[in-house]
Amino acid sequence: MTKTIKIQSHQGGGFNSQKNLVDFSFGSSGETFDLSRSYVNLMSQCVVTGGNADAIYNCRQLYSFGGANLNLAVQPVAIVKNCDLKCAKVGALENIRRVDCLRTNLKPLSQTVEEFNSELYKGSQTFTRSQASYSPWRELKGEGSVKSRNLVAPLQIPLSDLFELGNSVLNCSKLGEMRMHLELNADRFANAVQTPKAGEVVGDSSYQLFNDILEADQTDITFLTTKHVFTRMQDCPYWTGMQLNVTSVGTSAAANINENAIITSIEHLQSGVDAGRVKITFDQQLGQALTAGQSQTTIAINPVDAIAVSFQIDYAELVLEIVKDTPMDDLNYSTFTLEETNGNGLLDFQEQFSIEEGAFNLIAFPVQPANDLLAGVGAGNVISNRWIIDNKEATNRDVKINSPLYYDRLAMTLLNEAKNVKSLVLSVPSSSQKSNPIRWTDHSVSGLIYQPVPITTTRKSVNIQLRTSAGCQKVMVYKQVAKSFAL
Repeated sequence: MTKTIKIQSHQGGGFNSQKNLVDFSFGSSGETFDLSRSYVNLMSQCVVTGGNADAIYNCRQLYSFGGANLNLAVQPVAIVKNCDLKCAKVGALENIRRVDCLRTNLKPLSQTVEEFNSELYKGSQTFTRSQASYSPWRELKGEGSVKSRNLVAPLQIPLSDLFELGNSVLNCSKLGEMRMHLELNADRFANAVQTPKAGEVVGDSSYQLFNDILEADQTDITFLTTKHVFTRMQDCPYWTGMQLNVTSVGTSAAANINENAIITSIEHLQSGVDAGRVKITFDQQLGQALTAGQSQTTIAINPVDAIAVSFQIDYAELVLEIVKDTPMDDLNYSTFTLEETNGNGLLDFQEQFSIEEGAFNLIAFPVQPANDLLAGVGAGNVISNRWIIDNKEATNRDVKINSPLYYDRLAMTLLNEAKNVKSLVLSVPSSSQKSNPIRWTDHSVSGLIYQPVPITTTRKSVNIQLRTSAGCQKVMVYKQVAKSFAL
């Protein structure tokens, strides 16, 4: 029989760029945990400053680096910079530095586009429906009269994204109390913006066209009807509590409308000449009452801005799945270690590393000074690479990026880890693009360089050679290392 428990972090929160360390302890009573079904929740919210207190302003979070906002739809693991896992009886189990960089670049290989999109609801970055952006901090009601609301929502980080042991079942009666330590990239997730903002299109431009209003139909104008016929209500980009600026052109001496109002109800009309259209009712009368012969035409809407939106992490909790005791006489697993070096802007870069005897995979990539998260072709514009292992060349020619030999090295490396390649899109999606074909082409990670290596009894001497067109800057080399402990 299984049960789920929640453990609060040692630190009370909130968390920010200055207060960014999170620690958990668990397993002191000898329980057995299924870490593959466990995760960290960073409970967070987007707080609106200014605007109408009765309105609900949608928002999205921005990933930023070096003071610049980047249109990256990264998964929640990118908020963790370094992670560490220890146990009382063995000591250090895993210490993965720059786990954000590692997982963000490897995710496109291990997940299909559909799998990636299916997990966006757990994270903080933009996901889209009917050309509109949504976030976990807003519960937006698209039909009816129930008001939308602001939420405190979790950024859910699976332990399998943080640690290789996150895919395992661990018996703490053999390992002793566990200690998990996380260092957050809170400063990179500090920015949030309202969406849509004033001047932005709400959904599609055709969704913003409304029927003219005749005095014979409405004297007091309290609702609008869309010209667009919505075959699916989920395509409608409006929500209850949304504040809009409504403008129009009056005829026959009717005053033009220019007022802010809040949506109180949304109805998908089912019959009559307006069947399929959407009726939007507001919390106030729009403009003056119409008299005989008057009308309102050229009706337009525009979102109303709040003053600011800010993102904050309130507290952290660890959600663990306890399962029945599982025998555990030894512990065999793999983990990642990292070495970083400076390419000094060289067009032809090479360096030698001393690699652990238990290393069986190498993954290297240069990163850009403007964004040290992604291993893109733009990171020095990598042309080709070559590995030399214990003075023996791994290939008889240079491995050109996106060549058949490049994909062969990629597949060999994952096969050496007993994994399959699920996708060759080799890109991290954009948070600003609305359609799949476009949003997966802006941020390439095809600068990743793969090489399987044999496990040896002594440390290995490994040379990496990179040929670039724009100069190599920072280079990261991850080593996947096999580990084993007798318990």
